[in-house]
Amino acid sequence: MLSEDPLVVALPAGHRLAERKRVALADLAEESFILYTRSTGPSVHDAIVGYCKAAGFVPRIVQEGADVQTIVSLVAAGMGVSLLIALTPPIDPWAVVYRRLSDDLPPWKLSVAWSPDNSSPVLEKFLQVI
Repeated sequence: MLSEDPLVVALPAGHRLAERKRVALADLAEESFILYTRSTGPSVHDAIVGYCKAAGFVPRIVQEGADVQTIVSLVAAGMGVSLLIALTPPIDPWAVVYRRLSDDLPPWKLSVAWSPDNSSPVLEKFLQVI
């Protein structure tokens, strides 16, 4: 396993919840959500929708992005909030703030698998880097 990271909420800096240290999922029930497109991130998308349902609401998805940079830019533009894996791209803290969730959610686990029969030099270099 490479890492275990919590989900965090990305909020526009001026958002009513931005002053809190932690945010409950239920506090986001009336918010507009920006999520990964299901086609590019089905496991993340489905997990987030499932966590919201467990907190008592279905997220109102108003925008989707294929990558985290697009999602964070849409949050910065005030189009909504998002739940992201804690390793998020740097952005001006005057535009977007990240807050931990108070809910007891499992961490997001990132792992790598490969065939031991693969002798590719590219794979070898990749494994050295990670």
